[in-house]
Parts: sequence; C-alpha cells; structure tokens
Amino acid sequence: EHFEAADASIRVPLTADSRSWSGGAVPVGDGWLVILNPLHDQVRQRATLAEELTHIIMGHPPSAIDAVAGTRTYDDRIEDEAYGVGGAMLLPYSHLFWRVKRASAEQTIARSYEVSERFVRYRINRCGLRRMYDKAHRRLADSSASAHGST
Repeated sequence: EHFEAADASIRVPLTADSRSWSGGAVPVGDGWLVILNPLHDQVRQRATLAEELTHIIMGHPPSAIDAVAGTRTYDDRIEDEAYGVGGAMLLPYSHLFWRVKRASAEQTIARSYEVSERFVRYRINRCGLRRMYDKAHRRLADSSASAHGST
C-alpha cells in the first residue's frame, strides 16, 4: 500500500524493468520507506536492506530519479561505503575472522549468516582475510590427505 501511494516518479522506474534494481529508500514524512525487489531472493534482499539502512543512518543524500529515462544518479563512493558498512552489519569482521581461522567453508558461513556465498567472498576479500582463508583450507586439505595416507 505504501508503494502504491508513492509518487509515480518513484513507482514507474521501479516497475519498468523489475530485475534491474535491488532496492531503495524514499523519505516519507518524518521517516523512510525502504523498497526491496520482491523478485530477488531473500539473501540478496537482506544485503540490500542492510545497504539501504546504512544510507539512512549515515545521512547519505538520496539519488535523484529521472522518470523519463528510468535512471537514477549514482555515486560510486557512497554506494561502496553503504555496501561495505551494510556488509559489516550482516557479517561482522570478528565473526568472519573466527570462521576463517577455523577453515569454515564459504558455503557454511553463507548458510549460518543467511547471505550468499558471493557475499561471503566479498567480505573475506574486503576484510583482508583471503590469504588466511586460503592458507587454512590448504592446511585442512593437507591434513585430510595425510589422514587418508596420501602424499
């Protein structure tokens, strides 16, 4: 009902090509309306929600939407910041560090935090834990091979 009540300049671009957007936050009165794309899976919606909440909390200026062209303004720096902070809300560094150190698989971490494996890879890389992750998994593979009598 909130979506239907929104101005056409907001609704039209979102419904024109529903796969090309993930979500957005629109100021409404004293609050915000966060819209998530219902065609995206739940893990992507969670990441989008975290990003949109970050935009609100950090006071980022909202994008401007061109209803005729169906496009919006985009600032790489602001979007990267929001995705990074939102990512930290969903999968905090300390939790990720602990999992990486114990050689948890990306798939296992993703299931535990209800995010995608791609998101886990992003966080591992963003947090500078890639070498630790790879080393832990090499060590795990080597110990498994030794346990089975392989060389």
